[in-house]
Amino acid sequence: MRVVASITASIILLAAAFAFLFELPDKTTAEPDAERRNPAEPIRTAAGVELERTTTELPEGSVVVHVKDAESISSPFELVADASAVDGTALLAPVGSPDEERGRARLSVELPRPATYHAWVRGFWPDECSNTVCLTVGSSPERVAGGDSVYNVWHWVPVATFELTEATVPLEVIQRETGAAVDQILLTPDEQFQPVGPILDGRMLAGVRRFADGFDRSPGHGLGDWDVDSGEWEIRFSYDPNRIDNQYSLAGNAKDEPAVIYAGERLWEGCRFDFSLFPPSPGRYGATLDHEDGDQAPLIVEFDVSEDGTTLVIEGPETSHSQSLGRRIRIGQWHRITIERWAWVLAVSVDGERVVRLADLGPGNGRVGLRVSQGEGIFDDAAVTEIPWIADDGDTQRIPWVVADDASWTRPTDGDIAL
Repeated sequence: MRVVASITASIILLAAAFAFLFELPDKTTAEPDAERRNPAEPIRTAAGVELERTTTELPEGSVVVHVKDAESISSPFELVADASAVDGTALLAPVGSPDEERGRARLSVELPRPATYHAWVRGFWPDECSNTVCLTVGSSPERVAGGDSVYNVWHWVPVATFELTEATVPLEVIQRETGAAVDQILLTPDEQFQPVGPILDGRMLAGVRRFADGFDRSPGHGLGDWDVDSGEWEIRFSYDPNRIDNQYSLAGNAKDEPAVIYAGERLWEGCRFDFSLFPPSPGRYGATLDHEDGDQAPLIVEFDVSEDGTTLVIEGPETSHSQSLGRRIRIGQWHRITIERWAWVLAVSVDGERVVRLADLGPGNGRVGLRVSQGEGIFDDAAVTEIPWIADDGDTQRIPWVVADDASWTRPTDGDIAL
């Protein structure tokens, strides 16, 4: 009875958590208005119930700079009204601005103490031609911020590390491309801290982490934020006419061992992983999830592709699943793969159609990456979007319930486990 009650409660609460996800963009790149809401406004459910925003205290010694506080701004930079930006204001060099002069926004930053500071910029990029700005702190040279493929949504990007010894240092945001907007800059002494949401009154609001790479660069620019674990990986020019004007992609080759490459070093407790797959020949291609350093095996989702058809193979610590997909994935064609992994759930879609959904896995946490077990696979337009979830099974998963004033709730127990 205890097990049934726990499972039932988990299922109900997971369903509620999944309903929340419909507020997330359902595309690799969000539509321009998908998340352009004022971050200071409260969250309201469909029934009109107002919810408090979850906030996180910044690491001690962190400093946040708002672009609206700039001491001087030179053209073509200008402050523009933007309801989705913090304080409703963004720094922007409009598309079409003349190229004769680079815009500069100058600010002064008061530091609590001399330290090594890690700089982050909160930006909004409309496309691959408007996804970078430059930053200087103190007497440092210009450092480029951005260059990622997370478009049409405000997000934080790392810049560089600065050794700062003065109590007050100058900071400049410098135009590199038109169309790229900025609203906040964060300096933090905590190397491990990764900002996610907007920062107001010294606290960070809840946000959704993202990672994306369109591989729209030549091989000489390297693999970017990808971490090669095994095998051979390279940015490669593609002659596929359907890829114009983005004819570069990521190729993985499993010669003597499976080829695995991870999307940075982040651990994802829940995420949606989208990528395009082009199998040039028979082989086995897919993704690795829930990877942590240690003895526990990761969760592997692969497509075994042959001339006769494709088999989906899922292997993990608590699951082993195999099913035929017919000729859903074909050699010599591009296909769009979506993998959703959160809580007890794993769902896989091919070209927008779901092919499997498992709901009996254990909760996972770890790195996410691409994998080639056999042959050579070509990948493009990869994106990882965090899926926040919450559940209560009376054991390890707990929700911080807030009991109404006129209500009485208790947790009956069976031994050491609360139902």
